[in-house]
Amino acid sequence: MHPLQRQHPEMLRGLKLSVARADLGDKGVFWRLRVGPFADENAAKNRCAELSRRRVGCLVVKAQG
Repeated sequence: MHPLQRQHPEMLRGLKLSVARADLGDKGVFWRLRVGPFADENAAKNRCAELSRRRVGCLVVKAQG
């Protein structure tokens, strides 16, 4: 279980989590946690806004594939 799932179980319950490596060159390597799926863009934005209020960094992006 990812630490965020333990910290915010009601926010992440029922969602698939995956980790993606992002190499930003001189800025370094970052690990991004992807969560979803959501019914629509508004549902994702609402969840992201709530996570942001809880001081969890969040950014809504379109799913790939």
